[in-house]
Amino acid sequence: MFRLFIVRKNIIFNLFALVLIGVISISSILQFILLPLPVFGFHGIIEQNRPNEMPSRSSSLDYSLQNIEKLLTYLVKNDYWFLSTQEFYDYFVSKSKTIPEDKQNSKPVMLTFDDGYKNIDLYLLPLLQKLQQQSNKPIKIVLFINPKHMNSDDSQKKVKYLKCEDLKRGTELGFYDVQSHGYSHVDVTRLTPQELEYELSESQQALKTCISNLPYSKIVAQHIAYPYNKVNKNVEKITSNYYQSGYLFNSRLRNLLFFTNPYKIPRIGVYKKDWPENLIQFAKRY
Repeated sequence: MFRLFIVRKNIIFNLFALVLIGVISISSILQFILLPLPVFGFHGIIEQNRPNEMPSRSSSLDYSLQNIEKLLTYLVKNDYWFLSTQEFYDYFVSKSKTIPEDKQNSKPVMLTFDDGYKNIDLYLLPLLQKLQQQSNKPIKIVLFINPKHMNSDDSQKKVKYLKCEDLKRGTELGFYDVQSHGYSHVDVTRLTPQELEYELSESQQALKTCISNLPYSKIVAQHIAYPYNKVNKNVEKITSNYYQSGYLFNSRLRNLLFFTNPYKIPRIGVYKKDWPENLIQFAKRY
């Protein structure tokens, strides 16, 4: 009787192990099936030796300049193609355009930054300029911006967030791809249809007005990252009236319809604790 119990226990354990391995394997496979290239999602950038100088709204969201320099140096050295949101949409989502011949052997990557913190301009922009000058290769990052913060009269927000002139300068230099993060960074799933329309349209119009005199103005605010990572069917429907695509964080396994739903594009969330070596390894897998 005791021996039979042991045998049954071993069978159950082995079955459980097989199921677990299967789930892990399927999850690993889905991660790469659902996301055709690495799309990294950052927030603020801080100087490691002066972490409190230009913080964002949460220290866990701040990534050090020293760590992102390691990632960027690797990507530039290995000839990665830094995509704008429009390039990603045209070549990999809608596939309405053919990848240019000079990019067909390059590995694509996209780096996005939410909320529009001033520390991007203070710390990251000079690094981008340095790396581009050294390599003679174009580098572009995506900024998802809340225009209400950009135009705020609040003294603290004036110091913390990028201004229109900052966005214009970075865009004119060829580094910034300016896109929407909603007008005022609210949970859009809690808004009435009228409030949602305002959040989406006001953000788009404000950003287009800011970049209106530059050659890139036609592709400004054509894509959105949902504040607080919140979206539902109603938000998707109304968003489609204004934007070509919508971005989320860490949603690869929740979103099994990525290729048929451009309004739930997943990103790899990057946080303070993430080592650049791990991000490099992630990029290598694609």
